[in-house]
Amino acid sequence: MESCNPPTFITLDVDIVSEEDLTPLANYFEEPAFVLRNQRVDSLYYLSLEPCWFSEQEKTPENCAKFFVEEIAKLPNELKELWSRAKSKTFNFGFESGNVQPYYKSEISLETLAKVVAVGASFIITIYQISTPKEECTQIEGSN
Repeated sequence: MESCNPPTFITLDVDIVSEEDLTPLANYFEEPAFVLRNQRVDSLYYLSLEPCWFSEQEKTPENCAKFFVEEIAKLPNELKELWSRAKSKTFNFGFESGNVQPYYKSEISLETLAKVVAVGASFIITIYQISTPKEECTQIEGSN
């Protein structure tokens, strides 16, 4: 039987889609981030990155977004241009829905959101469902 879990932030993926090979960006981000995907599918190139240095206490949507906007700001000119020419740049914040607690609240500051927009990226929130029904968790919690 699965345990009962509150809603939580999982991580931030930065997803880039381009008509150009994104390997130079993947190489740049190899050290400060996980390169989850760097591949060509048909005529498009896909690169997905995730921050790799956060402890569980530091791993917040705000910190992850700040990390990437700061790293993007430090890109050498040729990589900034490659980033800018990409068809799509998305900050995809992943959350797990949980199966207890009525809600989960997490804030991303206006300053950080403005920086995400300034680097030309869009903002997505993805919520992953947990399979254990809440009724089952209520029964488990009540039996303690």
